[in-house]
Amino acid sequence: MLSAVVALRRTDAVNRLNQSVLSALQVKLFTHLQSLPHSFHARAKMGDLMTCLTGDMDNIQSALNQLTNKSLFQVFMLVGGGIGLLLTTGFSVLTLLILLIVPLFGLAYSGLRARNKTASREQRKAVGLTAAAAQEQLSAHAVIKAFGMEERVIAAFDARIQAQRRSRLRLTRLGALTDVSEDLATGLAQLVILGVGGYLVLLHHEIHVRIEDLVASLLLVKYIIGPAASLSSIGQTIQQASGSMDRVTQLFDEPVTIADRADACILPGLEREIRL
Repeated sequence: MLSAVVALRRTDAVNRLNQSVLSALQVKLFTHLQSLPHSFHARAKMGDLMTCLTGDMDNIQSALNQLTNKSLFQVFMLVGGGIGLLLTTGFSVLTLLILLIVPLFGLAYSGLRARNKTASREQRKAVGLTAAAAQEQLSAHAVIKAFGMEERVIAAFDARIQAQRRSRLRLTRLGALTDVSEDLATGLAQLVILGVGGYLVLLHHEIHVRIEDLVASLLLVKYIIGPAASLSSIGQTIQQASGSMDRVTQLFDEPVTIADRADACILPGLEREIRL
């Protein structure tokens, strides 16, 4: 019951925090867009900007939820499982085996990190271009009808959709590859502990392992391998959202070329009318 109450409170607190951060970021980005000059808005695609303000923000929120709601909890689980293992079995051969297997998750994550980030950036760009094309073509509906350009417009939009599909499939494959790497590492950990531990239990010399140590290791390994796999999965989510964050950052990096001076004064209201 205590765990359920704590989980409920944690979820509520994290959601409040994340919504506050997301709302503030959206308002800040919208304010920045309002301050940019006409030259920026002349070359920017409206659909792409809308995607950045909505879809990219949703990706950032998803990563933020993972980071704030799960990562700290999984770290505590990992530390708790390690302490429990040391208190139960000490610095045994099985403990050393588990400690050697855990870094496999870090290797799997680091090996796919850069590819996940690149694929995420390409996928979000493809979504933005598709939204921009749809917005432009729907806005020019009268012109398209007048010049009989329906087939040409449909073909151009279909090309955008296919590019978006390819980028999404690539990102999905990388995500599946990360999940498979985590499953393989987990299966390898359990197999090594059971195989090596079982062999050492049957052995009767200086490195003999007690059967209770083997049982304790098998029971506690999920509290070590599980959080390590979850942290690796959270890292993958964050890397996939980094493409969205890069797009937001690029907009913030756009220079404000027309701005008030630091000593600028507020103009008073008109006291007399102007007639034209």
